[in-house]
Amino acid sequence: MSNRRTAILEVTSPQNWSIVGPGAVPLTCSREVFLAKILADKDVRKLLGTVIFNADEHRINPNGIEIRLGKFVLFQSTDEERELGPDMFLKVLPGESVTISSYEQFDFHKKAIGKVFPGCDMMALITPTTTMMREGIMQSATKVDSGWDGTLNWGLRNSSIKDFILGYENRSSS
Repeated sequence: MSNRRTAILEVTSPQNWSIVGPGAVPLTCSREVFLAKILADKDVRKLLGTVIFNADEHRINPNGIEIRLGKFVLFQSTDEERELGPDMFLKVLPGESVTISSYEQFDFHKKAIGKVFPGCDMMALITPTTTMMREGIMQSATKVDSGWDGTLNWGLRNSSIKDFILGYENRSSS
């Protein structure tokens, strides 16, 4: 039997909040609290052209946007750097790890975010798609800090027994 208690953050006003849980005595504090929110597709769409650049609107999903392969690639095993362009593909061999960049650019400065969501900050999570996981691609979830400006870089590893092919500015072609 677990001794864990689930706490629920209940916002009663911007100034007052309380934590309540099973068998717990409510604790009320008087201070300003801001809650994080996962954006819906309609909110992500508002970020295009102001916070997210070079994005494909058709890649917006219910709670995010699928980012595409950009031009910079680093092969971890050889330290070889490559630059991709239109009509080029990245081939990741079984067992190979690469660091890649996004095609999209992001501006998470408060000024840019404020144009869409006044008074707010923003951070993002990069998570692997289930399609890539089913194809044997391992990728750690990572975050993008508030204030970040530029393309995103992250690593992936081909843990399958077949080549994995990604097209510049496109999804996988394997």
